[in-house]
Amino acid sequence: MCANIKVFMADYCEVVSENPFVMNMNFMGLPSTSRYSYSNGTVTVETEYENSAVVDSMCALEKNNYSYTNVRCKGNKITADFDETMSEREYTQLVKMYKESCINYKDWGNVETYFESSSSVVVESSSSIGYGIIEESSSSIGYEESSSSGEFTILDDSNGLVAGITYKKEKVVAMNAEDLVCDDGGETASLEGYTVAYEFNVPTDLGRDYLGTNHAYIADDVPAVAAECGSLVLDGTNGLLVPLSEEFRSKGFVAEVRFMPTAPGDIANIFVAEPPGSEKDGWQIRLDGSYVSFHYRDASLSYDWSVQKIDEVSMDEWHVIRVKIFPTKSELSGTIFYSMNISLDGSLRLASEFKGDISDIQYRLGIGYDSFKQSSHNRRFFTGKIDYIRYGKITEANL
Repeated sequence: MCANIKVFMADYCEVVSENPFVMNMNFMGLPSTSRYSYSNGTVTVETEYENSAVVDSMCALEKNNYSYTNVRCKGNKITADFDETMSEREYTQLVKMYKESCINYKDWGNVETYFESSSSVVVESSSSIGYGIIEESSSSIGYEESSSSGEFTILDDSNGLVAGITYKKEKVVAMNAEDLVCDDGGETASLEGYTVAYEFNVPTDLGRDYLGTNHAYIADDVPAVAAECGSLVLDGTNGLLVPLSEEFRSKGFVAEVRFMPTAPGDIANIFVAEPPGSEKDGWQIRLDGSYVSFHYRDASLSYDWSVQKIDEVSMDEWHVIRVKIFPTKSELSGTIFYSMNISLDGSLRLASEFKGDISDIQYRLGIGYDSFKQSSHNRRFFTGKIDYIRYGKITEANL
């Protein structure tokens, strides 16, 4: 079900009152007022939207947000209690952070990172009612501009926007597509064992998933990408995003990328399930300088990234990295354990037991960049070419 709403697109944030703490904001055309209160360790936030049409969808989203308990929705208001209790001092610190972020507001995409870098306490997820930021999930709300009048459409199943980033579910067309005549090369016989495949063979449909419907798209504020026949070309300012699906929420998986860096990267994302914030599972195949690395995080064990620095790679030459996390069943005890193998250019570089579980992916994936505008966003671009990206879900079913 869709509803059309008129919106005013000038984002702002204003602190109305400090005690009680109240903020007015207009994020992505959704004017709202958030009021915070504290009582006996419980923080409660009440958000009132000017347009009640969004409340039902927002309410369903917030009830799935693990940061809150006791979510109540009535009229044009959503009220929720923070999941974690706080001391008065911690609440004072939280309000201070909110106030400073609001006053210094430039890009709501950086709000969560600002909180992460602070020395104090609780960091809410980016779907917080108080932030006015919408988290991507299987039931997320998307906003799609439908006319020049500023009218938007709410799409319940659009895997829409996080941190103010919008995109349209349209084919990705290379900026130089008219100059290329390419063979589709769409054979999938060589893709056995994979469930998602981006082959980048067709310049007028670069985001195509050759094995399913996990197509990649380009955000509205990202410059167009280029192509060569059979490869995606990224210039250090662009990349593609992949909406989250259950396909990527797997404890066991294999990911293989054939890539050619044309310049060293700082923390250059090649193919990543990189969440905003520090409290979520994730993994990254990326370039750290001229070294290709695999970073991963099981948030149930640690908020820090574990890093496997594989090897230095040459510029302007093709390389293949393959990461495989897979289950094995002991013939003696019947116990299932997981291993991680990483190879580079056909040579096994790492083989070890893998004790974590990084399957609780909650956000979309990125190809060639950080799709959330986190801190150091401009350092996270990959410069070079990608021949293919292939991903396969590995389960315990056939052990």
